[in-house]
Amino acid sequence: MDIQTVNNSRFFVGIVPPQPLKEAILQATKPYRQRLHGFRWLSAQTYHITPRFFGHLTADEAPVLVDQLNRIAALFQPFTLQLTQWGGFPNLRRPRVLWLGVGGKSASLLTNFAAEMGGISPTSDNHKPFYPHLSVARSRSPLPLCATKLSQAPVPDLPWQVEQFHLIRSTLDGQGTHYKTVATFSLGAPSTQEKGGD
Repeated sequence: MDIQTVNNSRFFVGIVPPQPLKEAILQATKPYRQRLHGFRWLSAQTYHITPRFFGHLTADEAPVLVDQLNRIAALFQPFTLQLTQWGGFPNLRRPRVLWLGVGGKSASLLTNFAAEMGGISPTSDNHKPFYPHLSVARSRSPLPLCATKLSQAPVPDLPWQVEQFHLIRSTLDGQGTHYKTVATFSLGAPSTQEKGGD
């Protein structure tokens, strides 16, 4: 498997929502895309939850990481996630990131999954607290925002079954950030790890 550990690439674990949920999120955010100025709204095809960010990988680290992710895939059975609330980092009053949060029992399941990821190498962000969320918009700097504009928006009521996760390569160039899935891991079935497509 050619992970291509080039200098401008970063790697992370991604949980990707199904297409109907991506479309529902896109519809839910549509009324705010022109009203909330200064944000770069993410493409629906890039929506994901990040249980673990690794950063740059060396050629030696990449195959070891794949083995570790296979081990974690074997430890977890498929689980259900549901988005329950709008939020922002650092907060909704002056956010730099707008997101949909995972709540309830779903949050506990995802936090446990992320905690298991925290025990593997490389350890670029082991000390950062994990808050289960799916980002929908970003800004270069915090922007003033009336919290009620977004906090009262409907949240798509579409729970989904997580049956796999992905190792994703993020590459930044002059035209923006590009994502590519380089490996897919099925929960409960470590032998089904697959090479990603283009």
